[in-house]
Order: sequence, then structure tokens, then C-alpha cells
Amino acid sequence: MYYNPYTMTTQDEARKITTIRLKPSAQRLAKIAAVTAGVTIGEWIERAIAEKLERDRGEDTNGK
Repeated sequence: MYYNPYTMTTQDEARKITTIRLKPSAQRLAKIAAVTAGVTIGEWIERAIAEKLERDRGEDTNGK
């Protein structure tokens, strides 16, 4: 089996390893939230992005 260190396969799509820069305080809060939710920090950030995009789409349809 070939292992590609730059992607992880999930049921829905491959994940690519990406580096982001965060303030240490933001990273700490995200990590705490992820652990509390029982997910990885990457999964938590993906959910946060999806929620933000959904919220923004809702604002667009409400004329804001």
C-alpha cells in the first residue's frame, strides 16, 4: 500500500496537509474547542469554516 504523506483519505474526499499561521491564543482556544467536541483541530477548523460560509450565504439571501 502506497502512503502519501501529503494527503489523508476520508470517506468524502482526500485531505491535504496545509500549514496555517495562527496566534498562539487562537490556536489554544481552537484546540480546547476541538478536544471538547471530540474531534481533531483540523476537523474543528473545517466545521468552523463551513459554518461561517453558511452564515455568510444566509446574510446574502436576506439582503444584508
